[in-house]
Amino acid sequence: MSRKKRKQPGVSGAPEQQQQAGQPAAEAEAGSAAGTAADTEVRPPAAPAAGGNPHAPDKPIPAGRPVRLLVKWMFPADGRRSGAWRTSKPDTDNLEKALKDEMTRLHFWHDDAQVCSEIVEKFWADPCGVYIVVEELE
Repeated sequence: MSRKKRKQPGVSGAPEQQQQAGQPAAEAEAGSAAGTAADTEVRPPAAPAAGGNPHAPDKPIPAGRPVRLLVKWMFPADGRRSGAWRTSKPDTDNLEKALKDEMTRLHFWHDDAQVCSEIVEKFWADPCGVYIVVEELE
């Protein structure tokens, strides 16, 4: 199955906090590979797209096309070990619903029902942020 990876400009996270899906943060910190340089590249915000939002894609994934969404929610560590899993609220399903609604509004895709595959992680991290990868699946 071939895939087209669309890394959105201005939507990124700290490369040192990236880890393979399903891999505990502690293992990623211990030095295991986090993927290729393209997977962890941090890009500066692009010029504003249509509608004036620098995070909106140039064009949406067409209706009916399957999408994979990878999201890493990195909350401020504030004294906790950076990379430790966050097991407290907010729940990942609530975080994801709000994110997918906003990404639909920004025209990343036609409808969030197109998201067929999701990988979601939340953990404590310094620096904090949200890392997002959108892939159009074949």
